[in-house]
Amino acid sequence: MMNNVLVYAIADKYDLFGLKSIAKERVGVLAKRSSAYTEIADFPEVVKTVFESTPAMDYGLREIIIDLYSRNIDKIMSDGNAAMTDTIQEIGSLSFGILRKTMEADRLALDRAKSSKTIIHANPAHCKAENCRNVERMFRQEEEMTQAIAAKDTAKTQLKEAVSQKDAAIAQYRQLEGERNVANTKWNKAVAAQKLAIRQTEFAINQRNQVIVERDAALKQASDYLTQLDYYLNQAHKWKKCRNCGLDVTSWLQRVGSNFTMQLRCSDCGCRHKLGAVPH
Repeated sequence: MMNNVLVYAIADKYDLFGLKSIAKERVGVLAKRSSAYTEIADFPEVVKTVFESTPAMDYGLREIIIDLYSRNIDKIMSDGNAAMTDTIQEIGSLSFGILRKTMEADRLALDRAKSSKTIIHANPAHCKAENCRNVERMFRQEEEMTQAIAAKDTAKTQLKEAVSQKDAAIAQYRQLEGERNVANTKWNKAVAAQKLAIRQTEFAINQRNQVIVERDAALKQASDYLTQLDYYLNQAHKWKKCRNCGLDVTSWLQRVGSNFTMQLRCSDCGCRHKLGAVPH
């Protein structure tokens, strides 16, 4: 049966109507036997394949499977065949089709009962001859059947409401999930921006600290230069006359080497006068 189901699906996909009809006919022949679901290997998988591989509006193979279930529903439920009952629970289209077929059969039986009731009321003698107790039992069964059909209609309505509620819950869940994803994205961006701001702040602090260190070093160096300059000026004031020309010293300070070391130069003869080292 599985091969014919797959052929049916392929023929439907490629619009091979003749091949599709042959496959449907063969599946129907196999499904006519009441024990088909016990004789065919992996029948539950065949059922799942039918409902998964055919469009929802294609009733060809679906009606065949639904008819087989409807004819044997009492036996399937009483046998406790878990694989078969699982297909009814898992495949909504199958369970709905079984419910529809059962309701149609109940309505047909009710119409027949009503017809028999009309005949009996029209012919009381026939009622007497056929045993009126059986007629009364038939009327009770009619009432029970009517109540059962009403209960099934109620169950069908409740099932539709439950499906609608489930769909609404799924839609709400998806909406909340989307909002959560958006919130997570915003959060991740905010965290990334905060980390960048922290890195920039740390970099600015490091630069400021470096500037402070360089400033303190420059201030210390300037202070040292001023101290040395004051010392050399004091030393220069001690020289009254040039040691070479003997004239009054009219000199200037001259830097010696790369360090801040000074010497006194005579403005007349250019004689150099060494100044003492700056004391530490």
